[in-house]
Amino acid sequence: MPAQQTRRPPQPVHTPNYDDIGSASGTRGGVRFATGNHRVRVTRVIDKHSQKDSARLFIIETEVIKSGNPALEIGDRPSSVIKFGQYPKMSLGDVADFMRAALASLSCSNGVFETPESVELTPAIANEVSGEDNICVGVELDVYGYHKTPDTDFVSLTWSVPKDIAQAAAAKGA
Repeated sequence: MPAQQTRRPPQPVHTPNYDDIGSASGTRGGVRFATGNHRVRVTRVIDKHSQKDSARLFIIETEVIKSGNPALEIGDRPSSVIKFGQYPKMSLGDVADFMRAALASLSCSNGVFETPESVELTPAIANEVSGEDNICVGVELDVYGYHKTPDTDFVSLTWSVPKDIAQAAAAKGA
């Protein structure tokens, strides 16, 4: 008689809640990045629940184009994982900071100058960034990794539009 297979319980259907995305600001959290200035290309953005503890995760997968730290080489594929845990509003702010920078860089790459501060986020736009469309895949961003406190290995991140991309868009619009 064959061994009885155990079935995994069905996973809950995840619907992101971006209702407060327009007014969110964050702490610039991130993991698996080295300190310093880097240029990355976004390869995938995922919004899901952890299988381990069912916490909500927002994952930004990237590929390094330029690096200011030998610990992170060109071609490396670091990810930033933002976990909605004890402080979900701060986590949502971290997500908003990434989205604003990515959407501004996307606009600038298409020749339309925009700053992250001018990007209006709505739940629908947020779903286009992290949903099946993944409209920010291929977008280039500058990212600065730093330690908030000297006694931690955790690297916080600040995302920004690359200056050369922003300048080219501004010159085109002038």
